[in-house]
Amino acid sequence: MVADKAFLMQAELVAADVYAIITPSREFPNPDNHGWNSNSAFVVTKAGVLLFDTGSSTAIGESIKNLIAGVTNQPVRWIINSHAHGDHWLGNAVFKDTVEAIYASEPVTKNIANEGQTWVDSFMRMTRGATGQSVIVVPDSLVKERTEIASGGERVLLFPSGSSHSRSW
Repeated sequence: MVADKAFLMQAELVAADVYAIITPSREFPNPDNHGWNSNSAFVVTKAGVLLFDTGSSTAIGESIKNLIAGVTNQPVRWIINSHAHGDHWLGNAVFKDTVEAIYASEPVTKNIANEGQTWVDSFMRMTRGATGQSVIVVPDSLVKERTEIASGGERVLLFPSGSSHSRSW
């Protein structure tokens, strides 16, 4: 399934009802890749979609939303923001009309709340405006310890793993 041609997104089936959205870019955000340099994934359940990372702009979030709509008529109900780098959460606002919870660790949530505008400005500068003025939506469901959530009948285990790629979990 292919979404927005500007991003050439595809939903790659990796297991039953589990899809990966893999960026072709291994570069920093720039005008050529429109800021799309991170991967996302989603799980389709009976009650909605669990989305792992929403991309680095509202435009990328919209493309992810359109791609998911080509796979299922279920809306995105739950989001997991893996860490505080903007390319993983600046698309959160696109899903505000259907999302029930956005999960992240406390450090990720604080970083997004305190440094969100810096990420918007950085992506605007690096892409020469291609990412636009994304709206900052801070996660609302803190993951402080190993936590199991039920998402549409599926059990998902979230756990803080320390500061791996960024000061986040």
